[in-house]
Amino acid sequence: MGNICGKQERDDSVENSRPVGSAAAPKKRTGSNWQGDGRTVGPGPAAAASGGSDSGGSQNPLADRQRRAEAAQSRNQKKAGKLQSQLNQERSKSHNELLNETSAAVVSDRQAAAMAKERRDLES
Repeated sequence: MGNICGKQERDDSVENSRPVGSAAAPKKRTGSNWQGDGRTVGPGPAAAASGGSDSGGSQNPLADRQRRAEAAQSRNQKKAGKLQSQLNQERSKSHNELLNETSAAVVSDRQAAAMAKERRDLES
């Protein structure tokens, strides 16, 4: 007879098995195998401890951050073609400007339709 109150032995063959026709078992990743892309953000602990930074000696961290953001934005901007420049111009418009332009277009369409209707009525 077996031990009724004791723990059951773990069956390793069940853990490593899978149904026939299923995909291969995923490989387990360990923390030691993971490698990042090697980039670091900020000056790092050594520069912070010494009080210096790579920003040319500026003591204002907000100004440094803004300057770095502007530099990154200028690096990431590509030379825009005609369609991209039109899209950027459209994005820069406020909500009210877009509503005013749409309203003006609808009014002009209505006026053109009314004039066309008047011409048809005069011709008949």
